[in-house]
Amino acid sequence: MADREHTSITKANDEIHTLRSQMGRVRDKAREMSSSVVMVAEVTAGGAAAGFIRGRYGDKSANLMGLEPDLVVGAACVLASYWVGGKYAPDLLHVGAGFGAGYAAMEFLAMGERMKREASGGGAKPYGLPKVA
Repeated sequence: MADREHTSITKANDEIHTLRSQMGRVRDKAREMSSSVVMVAEVTAGGAAAGFIRGRYGDKSANLMGLEPDLVVGAACVLASYWVGGKYAPDLLHVGAGFGAGYAAMEFLAMGERMKREASGGGAKPYGLPKVA
């Protein structure tokens, strides 16, 4: 009888150990996923803020040091992430990356629109591209 109880207790302890191990892996995975979700949200917020700044202050009167304000803010966030460091350095880097992505998207949007306008105007095809309807 005592031998059966010992076996049952040993088996229960093994199962508890296995469950704890599995829970630890699930907790680590959840922590990793939440970190990724936060990163994506920060980059997206940076890009959205860059678009807002470009829309609100996009005229040339709002340039800072001859540069677009969204580019300046993005660069400042990235540089601050390296210079300041600390707990919030990754957050600053992610927001700065979002500003950079937003800036690039707006610049390439303008370039594409310009190329489309030039191509649809007839005459020589700019940049060797076919006319766009």
